[in-house]
Amino acid sequence: MGSVTAICTDKRGTLTMNQMKVTMFWVGPKYIGESASSSISPSVQELLCQGVGLNETQYPSGSPSELSEKAIHDWGVKSMCMNIEELRKSCDILYDEAFNLEKIQSVMIRKKADQTIRMHHKGSPAAISAMCSHYYDATGNILVISNREREKLRQVIQRLVTTGCQCITFAHKELSQENYFDKNYTQMLEEDCLILLGFVGLNDPYRPRARQAVIDCQSLGVNIKMITADDRSTAEATAIDCGIIDLNQGIATGEVVDGEEFRNWTDDERTEKVNRIRVIARASHLHKLLMVQCLKHKGHVVVVTGDSTKDATAFREARVGISMGIQSADMAKVSLDVVILNNDFVSVVKVLRCGRGIYINFQTFTKFQLTVSIVSLVIDFVTAISASEPPTINIVAAISTGKVSYASLQLLWVKLVMGTLAALATTIEQPTMSVMQKPLINRTEPFITNIMWRDMLTQACIK
Repeated sequence: MGSVTAICTDKRGTLTMNQMKVTMFWVGPKYIGESASSSISPSVQELLCQGVGLNETQYPSGSPSELSEKAIHDWGVKSMCMNIEELRKSCDILYDEAFNLEKIQSVMIRKKADQTIRMHHKGSPAAISAMCSHYYDATGNILVISNREREKLRQVIQRLVTTGCQCITFAHKELSQENYFDKNYTQMLEEDCLILLGFVGLNDPYRPRARQAVIDCQSLGVNIKMITADDRSTAEATAIDCGIIDLNQGIATGEVVDGEEFRNWTDDERTEKVNRIRVIARASHLHKLLMVQCLKHKGHVVVVTGDSTKDATAFREARVGISMGIQSADMAKVSLDVVILNNDFVSVVKVLRCGRGIYINFQTFTKFQLTVSIVSLVIDFVTAISASEPPTINIVAAISTGKVSYASLQLLWVKLVMGTLAALATTIEQPTMSVMQKPLINRTEPFITNIMWRDMLTQACIK
């Protein structure tokens, strides 16, 4: 850890709080705010509640999809006055497709009161808005999406992602009985005559001390690489908030790349550009592994953080693997070197500081022990010469004669007190922030440096 030059870290939960919350809401191109029930018509509210609350998909605990779905559900209950029990009693779910941030979730429902069949969609704004030909306004009117309105919608989406929010779009379409019995759900999904309901922006605030921790690492020459599944604009905004990208210096070309773009480069291109890359957006575990391999090829000592079994290959490839969180997978813990019981990036910096501190303590221990040993050998040799005795080591004389002189026991006791205990005291010194101000430890540099030899010989001469 004392020689680390690059850290590949996740965004969610490590740099951020992992507490998703809906902070923005639009109906069409109109901004409504976080609270919605009193600002929109009952018909739009009913449709949004159906899109939010009616699905039966179970997601892995702690997964991005599960956290996003929970945040949207909580927003529906608090801001939309959604009653999930009454909603499920009033509608039947006919078809349900799993929600994934990279595609669209589709739910077909039938309202029991009038047998109306609707197909609800939610997902990424680019995919959903392209399929919409109309939109609802706040009063419940259905309006055509003209080129001008589509540009306004594009600006709304851009505003959301540039603030670091994850944008989820809702749309729906009413179906006839013939469409339902046709069962051609794939064709229904590809049609471009949906009615847009609105957008929500989910925000996962970054940890308060993460920004300073990132800046401290960068000032020491440790490169921070953020690898996230978020889209490019959202990832870029988060990187700016966390200090990975310095907005004052501008965003240089090649600092933010998409995962597939990074993967499609040749090995030589990746190796050439990897030092400039700070963020990989829309990334998978394969992209993280490629990043680690490229950094190692460039001579970096790489640390990888993660909490998933899919990170195991990157852990094995990296010089140091760190599992984040007490709930991180047991299989991942087998493949790594350090387990941190929380998800805070500040803890990674603490581990880095401890690694440097332990290395410096080992050097201090070695320097002290060798200095004492050099002084003792010189004194023994000079004493033997001055007493006209053969310059033999006391322990050899004791073995050959079968007698142990009192002076030898005294010398051993002095070595025990002055050497072992004092040297042990130098190894338990807690690492302070001052160790982070020292240059990076070069792995190719000898453990006993020239400066250490100079100090040991100088101190031995003085003593």
